[in-house]
Amino acid sequence: MTWRARPRSVRHLQRGFVALLLLAASHRAANAATAVPLSNPSGGAAWGGATTVSFPIDLLNDPFTYNPNVNFVDYANVPAGFLPTTAWNGADTLFIAANNDADNYWRTDVTLTGGQTLDFIDIWGRSDYAGAEQGRHQALAISFYNAPGGSAGGGTLLGTSLEYSGVTAKAANNANGSAYGRYDVTSLLNPTQRGQVQSFEITHGPSNLNDFLLLTEVRAGAGGAAAPFPVLTINRTTGNATLSNNVGTPLNFIAYDIQSTHGSLNAANWISVADAGDGNSGGSLDANIWVELSAPTAFASLSEAELPGGNGLTLANGGSINFGNVWRKSPHEDVAIEALKSDGTFYSIAVEYTGNSGQAYKIGDLNFDGAINATDWPLFRAAMGNTFDAGSSLTLTYQQGDLDGDMDTDIADFRLFEKAFDGVNGQGALAATIAAVPEPSTLVLAAGIGIAACFTRRRRKVAGALAALIVASFGAIGGSEASAQTFTFVPVPANPATAVTASSEFNGDYKASNMFTDAALTPADLGVKAYTDAQPQYAGVGVGPMNVFIDNGASINANWIAFAQRSGSIATADRIGTMDFWFSNVDFAGVLPATAPQATVKFDDPLGSTIKQHPLMTQLSGRYVAVKMTIHEMSASGSVNNIGGHEFRFVQGPAPLVLQVNTSTGAITLKNNGTAAQSVSLDGYQISSAAGSLNSAWTGLGGQAGFPEGNGSGNGWEAGGASDANLLTEAYLTGGSVVNTGASLALGTGYKTVGGVQDLKFQYSFDNGIMTDGLVEYVTAPGLPADFDVDGDVDGADFLRWQRGFGIAAGATKGQGDADGNGAVNAADLTIWKGSFGTTASLAAAAAVPEPSACALAAVGAAAWGVGIRRRR
Repeated sequence: MTWRARPRSVRHLQRGFVALLLLAASHRAANAATAVPLSNPSGGAAWGGATTVSFPIDLLNDPFTYNPNVNFVDYANVPAGFLPTTAWNGADTLFIAANNDADNYWRTDVTLTGGQTLDFIDIWGRSDYAGAEQGRHQALAISFYNAPGGSAGGGTLLGTSLEYSGVTAKAANNANGSAYGRYDVTSLLNPTQRGQVQSFEITHGPSNLNDFLLLTEVRAGAGGAAAPFPVLTINRTTGNATLSNNVGTPLNFIAYDIQSTHGSLNAANWISVADAGDGNSGGSLDANIWVELSAPTAFASLSEAELPGGNGLTLANGGSINFGNVWRKSPHEDVAIEALKSDGTFYSIAVEYTGNSGQAYKIGDLNFDGAINATDWPLFRAAMGNTFDAGSSLTLTYQQGDLDGDMDTDIADFRLFEKAFDGVNGQGALAATIAAVPEPSTLVLAAGIGIAACFTRRRRKVAGALAALIVASFGAIGGSEASAQTFTFVPVPANPATAVTASSEFNGDYKASNMFTDAALTPADLGVKAYTDAQPQYAGVGVGPMNVFIDNGASINANWIAFAQRSGSIATADRIGTMDFWFSNVDFAGVLPATAPQATVKFDDPLGSTIKQHPLMTQLSGRYVAVKMTIHEMSASGSVNNIGGHEFRFVQGPAPLVLQVNTSTGAITLKNNGTAAQSVSLDGYQISSAAGSLNSAWTGLGGQAGFPEGNGSGNGWEAGGASDANLLTEAYLTGGSVVNTGASLALGTGYKTVGGVQDLKFQYSFDNGIMTDGLVEYVTAPGLPADFDVDGDVDGADFLRWQRGFGIAAGATKGQGDADGNGAVNAADLTIWKGSFGTTASLAAAAAVPEPSACALAAVGAAAWGVGIRRRR
């Protein structure tokens, strides 16, 4: 059985129910019968931190009347008789103090007896400060353990609330300046876990960093032994959802809401009470009238309610309601349900999933057969290249290959699919599974090219094999031999970094030189080593930017950096979003240059603590480096907004690959010709355009020499089946191909020459799992008359286009072999092809005279031409 926290509000119940629901949402704590005894394990000084506290810490012993059955949300609204008998003026206030010190907490033990389950914790806090100070002291986090002594007790952590802000600011009539709040433990722990709680710890929450958490009293309440809950059962195989009542007494409710944050609900299959069981549809469930409150296309919430004046729907003990096959298959089992009583409170309803051998579907299982295997790859490949609208159902996008939930199916998802398969079946299992499928043989394809090309479904791919053979003598085009990219760390500076931005945290444990503290770090750690210790960091209070100046001692060369974010206890705190770089052989003297940065790196994984390499996109050199660090948006917009990280290195690696885009012809070409270029092994790439400037008829790498074309099983290069004007993808699932230094690989006509916007982004994946950005270069060059496939050169592929179009007397296009533009494809066009064979758009058309070796290959083409002519007769 899977227990889910109840949603914090029934968002979609309307038509007279809104006020009732909002009232009920504030009264959600369980009705407990008794207060839970709490004790300080260290004689009333249960302080775990190193900060000096000037007040006695005893938050449990103030005498006052207390009734845990009473629910209230603000100190000012506490009913008479439940107020403390003494004013809390700070004499026993706990201060949990600044700087996110992991040792700062307050701990207490819990006494549960007679099968009790912990239901809630009541907390009084001080908020008697003016202005912004008033509310900032009350955000806290609570961690629950199944042994006395909290984190030091040797037990297991049962759960931690990320942040609880229920201690509200004081009301105007709250003279003693205290605020009250209740934390609903049932929202975090299931009944079994709640019965195991023996201690809890309170720490300051994320929005309370660098401030104090001021508490004055703590109480806790619990009920008896856990009672049975109603259950919503979801069948993973059919998607059916059924609400069952086995609690021993009838359930009566006036509204309900089924929710899924991932959007796994299907309103089209919903059997609502309004449709099938209310007063105007048979009355089998309720004689009164119900109304649906969710749209017919809803995927995040299915809700309905009884019209005012009714007495609610009564579900007898042992009864059930079938809501239909409303669940869409997904690895994310996040469905929650709540039912509203007429008194404004809610039933706690458990959610249970059945089917698939009792296991949730694994990420990567796209056909939902309970396994991740080679049969999932064709589904993923067909979906690769998808882009989705913001706000789409994450369940539906997952079913279309969006494994990381970022609204597209791209190379990042390809990497996740590959990793998921090997994670389930063993490292390299996917490659081994598909290895038995024969790869296309380039030699066989070439031998039969004159005849077979005309009957191959993807003729351009076969033509590419002949083109590769014809032009091999003109330069490097790629290769299949092993030649992996290498990364080299620049030596660590002896006196590495000085921060000039004034900051109380740029010193001691937080000084900027801590960027280089891991002496054991090597290139083998890239993408592997994660930093889980929260202390080592370089940080500055506030959003900055923070400026760091590095003296390497001697001039260095670097075109990459390696960086790891800090992994502190607060997920969104202390994150760098952007680094700007300036290199020089002259000391910057603590002043940033007024010129634009020579390189900028933006981090798209602000929560990542693994050391990863990021390209500078250019080759830089110099002894001195100035770095401007800017806060990441997710931290800048929060209450915690410091700049911080963990580890940093300068790296020399392969030059970025270049995607050259000819805006005149639409041809796109992959080049590996940058400074410090290395032969690199790729297993995927993608080209994206937010404006839709791409042409999905591009031809890609598959079928070129050294780039085997897959047969659909993942055993070679295969284009994403959903590639479109926004995203072009191609990947090699079980291997990789080498792009040699100096290579120039035509990818076909992938850019729209009419209406195209120069917004292309190029990314590629090394076959060892590293993803990086490439450069996009736009050129404007006239097309070559005999470049029939418009890929920027004249080669054997263009000959085959001419061959297939030979004999058209009128109306022919350039793509059909018409080089002279007269609408006919004949020997005159072949003469133009011969005269420009081997040229590219960047060379003069008249400069190309075939070399002897190329002439020999051209003779093969002429023979193929003859075959074509005879066949036409």
